Order: sequence, then C-alpha cells, then structure tokens
Amino acid sequence: MVSQKCRSGLFLCVLLAISFALRPGSEQTARAQGIGGVTLHAQAGFDGYCKEGKWIPVRVTVENQGAGLEARVQVATKTDQEVNALYAVDASLPTASRKQFVLYVQPPEILRSLTVSLVSEGETLVKQQLKVSCLSPESLLVGLLVENPTPYAALNAIQLQDGFVRVAELQVSDLPEDAQGWDALDALVFADVDSGALTAGQQQALELWLAGGGQLLAIGGPRWQGTLAGLGAFLPVEVSGSRSVADLSALSSYFEGTEPLETGAVLASGRMREGARALVWQEDVPLLAAREIGFGRAWFLAADPGLQPLSDWDGMATLYTRLFAERPLRPPWAGGEWDTYEANGALSTLSEMGVPSILLICGWLGLYVMAVGPLNFLLLRRVKRPDLAWVTVPALVVGFTLLAYLSGFLTLGRRPALNRLAVVQAWEGVERARVHALVGVYSPRRAMYTLESGDGFLGLPFSGTGADLQPGGWLSLQDGAQTVLPDVRVESGGMKVVALDGSIPALPFEHDLVVTVDDLGATLTGRVTNLGAYPLRDAVLVTPGGYVKLGDLSPGNASQEIDLSLQGSSGGMSYYDIFPSSAYYGSPWRTADDEESVRKEMLFQAALSSNTGNGYSIANWGVYLMGWVDEAGLEAGLQDVQPRVTGATLYIVLLEPSVAFGPGLLRLPPPLFAWESSLPDRSPYSGYSFPPEGHILRFKVALSLPDVSVRILTLDLDGPSGADLPRASLWDFESETWTPVQYQSWGSIDVPAPWRYVSADGEVRLKLEGDQSGWYELYRSTVTLVVGP
Repeated sequence: MVSQKCRSGLFLCVLLAISFALRPGSEQTARAQGIGGVTLHAQAGFDGYCKEGKWIPVRVTVENQGAGLEARVQVATKTDQEVNALYAVDASLPTASRKQFVLYVQPPEILRSLTVSLVSEGETLVKQQLKVSCLSPESLLVGLLVENPTPYAALNAIQLQDGFVRVAELQVSDLPEDAQGWDALDALVFADVDSGALTAGQQQALELWLAGGGQLLAIGGPRWQGTLAGLGAFLPVEVSGSRSVADLSALSSYFEGTEPLETGAVLASGRMREGARALVWQEDVPLLAAREIGFGRAWFLAADPGLQPLSDWDGMATLYTRLFAERPLRPPWAGGEWDTYEANGALSTLSEMGVPSILLICGWLGLYVMAVGPLNFLLLRRVKRPDLAWVTVPALVVGFTLLAYLSGFLTLGRRPALNRLAVVQAWEGVERARVHALVGVYSPRRAMYTLESGDGFLGLPFSGTGADLQPGGWLSLQDGAQTVLPDVRVESGGMKVVALDGSIPALPFEHDLVVTVDDLGATLTGRVTNLGAYPLRDAVLVTPGGYVKLGDLSPGNASQEIDLSLQGSSGGMSYYDIFPSSAYYGSPWRTADDEESVRKEMLFQAALSSNTGNGYSIANWGVYLMGWVDEAGLEAGLQDVQPRVTGATLYIVLLEPSVAFGPGLLRLPPPLFAWESSLPDRSPYSGYSFPPEGHILRFKVALSLPDVSVRILTLDLDGPSGADLPRASLWDFESETWTPVQYQSWGSIDVPAPWRYVSADGEVRLKLEGDQSGWYELYRSTVTLVVGP
C-alpha cells in the first residue's frame, strides 16, 4: 500500500514534470545566424511567460564578426491578425563586437509570438521568432530562483480563486533593472541563490515592485548567507545566525490539517524588524514572518523546504497558497488604468481646443446678418446706389469669412501644446514613486512631431491609439534611458495622446499618525509634515472611514492636528463612506470653471474610475495623503520644438500609521477590514443578482492585532424594502464548511459561536446566494468584530 506521503510526493513531481513540458519558449535558447557574420540570441518574458497588459522584457544579444555596421534591433508584436507594433533600439556594431540590449514591449490583447530582428539600411540581417505565453490577470506567475527546483514543485499546487499558476525558473541576471519590467511577476522566491549578485538597479526595481504589490519569499535554513545577502533591507527578520530546533510543530499546527512536523531542523535566526510581524514562532525563533512594503509583502521562512522535514511535508502547497494566493489590494490608479472618457476630457482641457461661447457665436451671426441686411441697405440708400448690392453683399460675405478664418486661426494658436497629466503613487519608506502619465500633443496645423520622454519612462499606446499615432504603425525607440516616438502625426487643431510609465524620486513626508482601537471603535490622530522642496497643494488625508482637508502643505510645515473617527457614517455605511473617493466626490477642486480646476477634477476621476467600471472593488483599505504638485519630475517634450506646456500632477502617498490598542475589549468596525470579492463588479456596498455558485466576500482585519480572542461577530445586511433576502453563509474554519446564517429581515445579526468563523489571522468569509427568479439588491454586507484578551 502506497502511503499518503508518497502519493502526495508523486503528485507534485507529476505537476512539476507537466509544468516543464508545457513551458513556452523552447525556441528561446536558439541562436539565429544571419548574413555578414551577425548572430542574434533573444529571450522574452520570464522563462517565456508574460502577463496580459504588462511589460515584457526582451533580452537580446547581438554578435558581429563581420564588417562594422549601424543597425536597429527591433521587436515586433504579432497577434493572430497582423504585426502591429515595433519596439526598437539603434545600435552601433563594430567588427568583433558583442552587445546586449533589454527592450520592453507592451503586449496587445492577444499575443502569440514576438519577432526579434536586426535591420540595417532597410535590410533584415537576422531574425528570430519567440513564442510567449501571456497569462490572464487572474493567473499567478511565480519567479523561482533556486539551484534545485524539485523541492518547490508544491508551488504548482497553489489554490487560486480564479486562473492558474505558472512557475518561471529564473536566474538573477533575468531580473530587469527597470521596475516596469517586473510588473508581470506576481511573486518571487529566493532560495540558495546568491542575491548579493543583484545590482543596485535591480535592488531599486525590486523595492518598487514590492511597493506596487509584489510578493517576495526568502528562504533561510543553514545556507541563508548567500540567499539573504542582497535582500536583507526588505525582509521582516534581521538574520544573524543559525539555530537547531527539535521540531517544526508550530508550523504544522498553524496550517491545520497538515501532517505533524516532528523532526528537527536548522533555522536561520535573528530579531524582528520594527513594523514586521511573525505568524509562527518556534522556540523563540520567528519561523514564518511578514513585512508590509507598500501594497506588497516580503515573507521570510526560516527553514529550508529543500531539507527535511519540509522537503516531503504535505503542507507546503497550503503554505504557498496562504502566502501567494491572496492578491494585493491595489487602487486603480496604481496600475495605470484610466477611465477613457474622463481622461480625454482632461486632455482636451486646453484653451486652444475650447469651443467659442454661445454668446460669441450668436453675436457674430447677429453682426453678420445686420451687416449684410439692414446696414448694407441703409448705406447703399444713403449714397443712392442700391444697384451696388450685387458687389457689396459678396464682398461682405468674403470679408466675414476671412475674419472668421483669421479669428479661428488665432484661437488655435501659433505653436503646439503639450498637456501632461500624471498620477504619482508613492509609499512611505520607499525611495522612488511610480508614475503613470498621459501626454496630449496638440498642433495648430497639420504636422509631424518627435515626442521624447524623460529618463526611465516607457511609452505605450493609450486606449488603442497606437495604430493611427504614426503613419507606419506604432514605433517606439528606446534610446538609453529615454523613449522616443518619431513621426507623431497630428491634424490641424487635433490632438494625439501617448501614455507614459516610469518612476521618479519620491517626495519626503513625515507623520506621527496613530490609529487607536478601543471598545468604542477606532480613531486616527496626529500630524503630517512636508519635508520636500515643493508644496503639496489642496492636500487631503483620506481613510476608509472618512477624510480631512489639510489645505496647502508648504515645505517644512505640518498640518493642523488630525482627529478623525474611523467608524463610517452613523446612519449605516455605504460605498461612498468607505471608499477613498468620498474625499473628492464632491469636486472640491472645482472651485470655478477655469481650465485648471476642470482639468484637475477630470484627471482625478479618470484615475479613480478605471475602464473596468468597478474600480471601487480594487481599493478598500489604506490611509492616503493626496494633493497636487507643480514639479513632479515628469519630462516629456517635442524634439526641436518649444511647445506651450500645461498639465496637472496628482500626488498620492500611502502612509503607515502606528497602531495603539486600548485596554479590555476592542471593537473593529467595517472600515478596519480589507475585503476581496469573488466577482469583480460586486463589493460589500453594492450587490444584486447572484450566480448559481453564489458570491463570496472575504474580510480581513487590516491591522496587526495582539493575542486576543473573538468575542462578538456581527453581520450587517441591508437592502431596499421589498427586495428578496439572499441566503447568507459563513465559512466555518474548524469544520471547513459553509454554515447558513439564520435571519428574517435586514439589519444586524449577531453570529453564535463567532470564533468558529474567524481565522487565526483575522479573516471572515461570507457567501451570498439567491434564486434565479428572485430580485436581490444589497446596500451593505459588512462585518464587525469585537475581540478581547
């Protein structure tokens, strides 16, 4: 009889073998031989994998053993229909030279392959086709940097709510030095690989990737020195040595339902860093610990899964699922998503593109009618020459036409204009900030321009405009740290738009904010100080439960004292009470109908309301400082032309308040929970008809709680009068089953035996179901938790 342990091991090995067999890019390692002694070798993505809508790094090595030449290395994206975009870099290749390039490609919706070629004087010298596999946004792409991948086969068994898992085997050299190139990776595992080989650029990109929502797992064990050499600044534990323990029973106890770990192990040991938390302790050693960095998280596992007892432990898949299956709660603006309608409105807010007022148009028509009719008649009668009407009427028509054309020409302006709109997402403690920008190129006459970006910015089409931006299709030249878009064709009085993606040095802010939780609920108190060189104008502090307008924060000055309740509205919370957009939903920047106010309002709405139409389901927790800056470091201009430059920059900083707990019971209201929905268009504050399998909401306490017990769990369900009551169930973490909730009307429901429905890390799962023939609508489906010692 084969043991359960053997069957689990065999299953994971089969999964690993299938993963290797299905891995794309068998052509990645091929070397293309061209004419004239030129060879080309290319690799795309991460082990051939990429993500829809995320940058694909393409590494190209070119060798020239023939005569020296000037050439262009280019990557063409190919869909099922046609080649529609080129990303290129110009290169000088002397005799006996070997050069390496990294190009970044933005994939179209459906991408099957990339074609890498070397072109000189219109002739293709060498070409290589690369197959790629672009995963859906719901799928999980894990980068694995290990000497021996076999013990990590359990990564393929991670259980996701949607999508599937792919593991990319990587080397340190595969990690780009530009943060945009990391976007396709969801998680990264370092084990028994010298992370000290990471360059300064790679470490900076790693930090920005983590802040943007990346998940890093660093492995300890007896060989921790090399693994942690370049990662120490990000980890929750400052490792200083090794320690032997009798067993890992605390780990198997934490992940219930797994085999007991009764064998000893060598752990990497050290002290916890400030702000980090340990999920599992083994003999006073932090065995599994986490540290929040922006929207992402750095994990540390002190034991080595490649050694006993973890090498054949059946709980590794459960552990990886716990670490990586939970997606980061990123707001829509952090991913570069735009509401197209609002964005176009903000871009078009230029005086040159303004429509004349109705009064001006009516006045002009009235003057024209008066001049051609009564005034012309009276003048001719006065000079007693009415027969000249056949001359004066055409002359007046031509004259008014010329005046209208001249006034229109003057209104269009005499030089082009750039409307630069940017949203900057920064994080406390992170040196650089991510920038997503739109640049509108306006021209008073038909012309072609060359658009140049600043250092570290990549250009990409905005809302499908790549096909008609340039005459020959999309062409992006990545010239060192810059991106150049040649031959941008703009019609007279028209505008073309390009999106830019990059990063800039973050502006420094300091605060002493504290979230205090007691038996009455939660409050936020403290001050925010601007330590930078530029003012933050019209600043607002936004929380899940409310907001405070701070006015202008000048350099070196602190805000007024902040004392904000995090309870939500007293009359029952709604979507607008919880989501940060409530701070600006009343258009506080629209103080007048002037160009600047309108542009700011529309830019904020464009960034907050993504094209998915459900941006609220993405952002639901965080304390943000928002405002406008005059200098953002976004450089974008026109080559050999001095345009008029205007625009707006919205600056957003995710702050990390400290937490203080009162004595006795602690009441955790809905604003203190982060939540995740199984349906992208539903939230705890918006619900209607349910699919046959139901709608699942996962609530998790957003703060790190002390060692407490669950005392009260309250479920709040509210909807319109007359709507059918949905069937509600809570997940029982002890029996691992859904338990129906008994209730007869809308309102608050106290759940009996509440501790059964709250996980060890403060998670509550709610499932809502209904009959297909019923009418269901929800205003609120939230939870409140009371815990105590």
